[in-house]
Amino acid sequence: MKKFLFILLIANICLFAQSEQKSVELPDFVILGRQRIDVPTISKNKPELVGIVSEDFLLPKYSPEELPLLISNFPKPVIPVIDDLDNSFFGNVNFGLGRYTYPLGELNLNKMLNYYLLHVKVWGTNIKEYIPFAGYNVSGISIDNNFFVSTNSNLLPGSEIKLNGIYTRDSYHFFGSNSPDSIRNTGKSSFNFSFTNNYNKWVNAGINLKANFLNIRENNFKEKLLFGSGYFESRIQRFLIGGNFIYQKQILTNNLSGIDSYNNYLVEGYSKINALKNIILKLGVSYSSTDNDNFISPFASANIKINNELAFNVEFNPHSEFLTISNFLERNLYITTNDSLDNVFMKVPIDLNASLKYEYKNQMILKIWSAYKSIKNYPYFEDNKQKGFFNVYTQDNIQSYELGTDILLNSSIYGFIDATFRLSSIKNEDNKYIPYKPLYNFNITYGYNFPINIGINIKYNFMKHYYADLNNSKLIPDYHNLSFGINYNISNLSFKADFHNILNRSNFVFDGYQEKLFDIILGVEYRWQ
Repeated sequence: MKKFLFILLIANICLFAQSEQKSVELPDFVILGRQRIDVPTISKNKPELVGIVSEDFLLPKYSPEELPLLISNFPKPVIPVIDDLDNSFFGNVNFGLGRYTYPLGELNLNKMLNYYLLHVKVWGTNIKEYIPFAGYNVSGISIDNNFFVSTNSNLLPGSEIKLNGIYTRDSYHFFGSNSPDSIRNTGKSSFNFSFTNNYNKWVNAGINLKANFLNIRENNFKEKLLFGSGYFESRIQRFLIGGNFIYQKQILTNNLSGIDSYNNYLVEGYSKINALKNIILKLGVSYSSTDNDNFISPFASANIKINNELAFNVEFNPHSEFLTISNFLERNLYITTNDSLDNVFMKVPIDLNASLKYEYKNQMILKIWSAYKSIKNYPYFEDNKQKGFFNVYTQDNIQSYELGTDILLNSSIYGFIDATFRLSSIKNEDNKYIPYKPLYNFNITYGYNFPINIGINIKYNFMKHYYADLNNSKLIPDYHNLSFGINYNISNLSFKADFHNILNRSNFVFDGYQEKLFDIILGVEYRWQ
């Protein structure tokens, strides 16, 4: 216990000290141009309010938020089953070396004491130059504190309080540009406080406060994002009314426009009706605004349970999104802040989607979905001014059509399969595809655990038909990435081997930025409880 308190003290000191340094951090979603990447459509940027004690909190795993995508296929740690968490101290440590990836490591420390959960994580990785200047280095630390109020308490029973902090920094070159030796050092810190109470059957509420800090050292660019959000719901028999709000303030230093702050507001009110046994209806209205623009629209959805296995959902959800430099950097590490927009207020006046989901005994989930969107002020990336340095531009009157299938199979006999296919057409009014938005996207993962304590994991990622420019004159070659992982478990010890880009293809997500070539990573993990 004394050792644990000493480690916790050191970790908190490091987190506080590093948050004051002038360096930078790893975005929540990293695009490195080196390892398999989903190029996502932009999703609604709302802070998460509802929190529960989850396996992901108790049993931390590798994820793209904490490790760069070029090692995201590293086999996930296998944690022993925890039968009694009261007053327990458990964790794991991972270490790996590879052809281009060395070293990489992650340490997780967890402590549960009655109604308190603590998770401390320290991680880092270094990617060697597989082509000139193509290396990457990242490290970080996070501390998560969860406090729970007993359901037998007289004051706010069942409440949860979270107090979290994270700091990350990374360093890389613009190796796909005409100045490949240009280096970027970035750092990001984030602090979050939230209070939620969803225990009461009739009234639920929550509040969330968050501050994000981004520092790009090459031009001393800084962005501060202050968030405040909350929600409230009240239920009367089969009828529920609720609302939520979000406030964001962006503060900028050394930006080109000279405007040092922006504000964004969002207010929503809605009602849910469960008048029929198998149908849930939701109706509401949303209003959002920035300093010089606003958006208002109704929204509605219907969820129909056809039987115990089959459900149909249809949704009309016009909305807006306030996207900042941090959001752009999450999608493309190689943006330039010298000549780009400070933010984008994107409006989606039409957002219509429908899905049909079949679920069988938690062993199989099959989902078919489609979506149509009409979008104004849609952001995209293009390096038409200086090769390899991407600017952020916007387009109006975007038409987006998507069709997809998700399949999840989980069998103790045949293993685990997770597959997704997406057909996505995103064009402007001149019938041109938006750059770096693949028309075809297919991903599949297969995993199996043998009785002899050996587990395997196979992944294949495919993207086709995406352009590097708005004129659609440069087509990026098809993307193929096959990876394979194997691990052998002995008690609390696991030995792992991970093979990336087995086909040794020259894959590109962004023009000029080649992803990592064939790599072998050997690793070991130790767990304790």
